[in-house]
Amino acid sequence: MLLKVWSNIEYRMDQIIQKIKVAGSKIVKTYPASTDYFRLQDNFYDGNGVFFNKDPKRESRYAIPDRSKGTFYVTAVPVTACAEMYKGERFIDLEDFTKNCMAIVTAVRDLSIIDLTALAPLLHVPLGELMGGNYRNTQMLAAILSKHVDGLEYLSCMTGQCCTVFWCEDSSGAGLITTKSVKRLSDFQHEGVSARDMLRDHLDIRITG
Repeated sequence: MLLKVWSNIEYRMDQIIQKIKVAGSKIVKTYPASTDYFRLQDNFYDGNGVFFNKDPKRESRYAIPDRSKGTFYVTAVPVTACAEMYKGERFIDLEDFTKNCMAIVTAVRDLSIIDLTALAPLLHVPLGELMGGNYRNTQMLAAILSKHVDGLEYLSCMTGQCCTVFWCEDSSGAGLITTKSVKRLSDFQHEGVSARDMLRDHLDIRITG
């Protein structure tokens, strides 16, 4: 059954998109300009927090197969950015804690984003399969969606909180996303909570060294 669904995914998505254009749908969310997102990156990169990866050697779940657009993954809250970076680690080195950086990036215009949790029932595909490790399927979905919206909102497998992947032809994200700030994780705070406390209290990660 699922094989049949995936073989007809483009046709099914076209039907869904047409319905959205006619009647609207809750599966497409609009986020206003100046909406902030978070991304933990391995280094400072001259204060740049935005890079849409188009490298064909770098596979990712929602990459566009022909790399006509690059992908950029962000989170709604910083703790999820940390969880996605460190994926199940119990300890991180002090060197990484002082080198890794939290980027806050912001939308430069209103963004249209499809909610994967709302899309899955319409496709008759389990949500887990749309977030799974079969990159052939998830990248096929990304290629279709990227023609109609700026990005896809899905759930972090680590925290269950929102993540978003954006697509853009320009690797700099020009006209879509821009860098607001980049800080060393050791210097980063969010709503009065330090990164060290965030890692310890929410992810049970300790700093060593």
